Amino acid sequence: MLISYNNVAPNINLCFSNNQNDLLHLFYLKFLSFLFRWKTFQKMAELAALALLYLLFLLASQQANALELKTDYETSFIKRIVQRVEPLMPDPTSTGNRAGLVVIGDMPTFDIGQYVRFPPRLGISHALNVRAFAPYGHIDVINFSLGRQGVRKPSSTEQKAVIDESRHVQPWPNQQATFVSPSKAIGVVLEKYRPGGPVTWHDKQDRP
Repeated sequence: MLISYNNVAPNINLCFSNNQNDLLHLFYLKFLSFLFRWKTFQKMAELAALALLYLLFLLASQQANALELKTDYETSFIKRIVQRVEPLMPDPTSTGNRAGLVVIGDMPTFDIGQYVRFPPRLGISHALNVRAFAPYGHIDVINFSLGRQGVRKPSSTEQKAVIDESRHVQPWPNQQATFVSPSKAIGVVLEKYRPGGPVTWHDKQDRP
């Protein structure tokens, strides 16, 4: 299975995902250790510890499965974008140039709710909230899937031209959603453009 590129965290450390949950789990452990000190409560503490470990095991298993499905979903969606973009790319052997690429909008969110049943208070893995196709990484991800440096970051002029052209086309999965703009940059419209919405970064923007 294809890994989730550079900006998707691996499916480890599933139960302890942020400071708030770390404090919650620490409280549970402190409380159990307190009970273990008193002989009267030792049996209760043992049962509580077993129940907590069982719940965390189930939660980690559900999140690991959800993360694997999320990775498959995002990888498949990105491959579909590549299949639509590649025929629009100029032949590098004849032009020697790479086309700029502008992706507008975000892919549909993967719903983890149907796979992770326990409440978020028990801890949700950070990896489940990371986007595989963030605007600053569009070019890296597409080139990774192509297996070559097939597209480049757009200039600010190309980015604006694609945004202007996108106002006249239907978004994904409509066939109009992929096109070549008058500036010769390739456009992919996953969602209708909105000011401040996700758009591929141009070549003067720096990756965080």
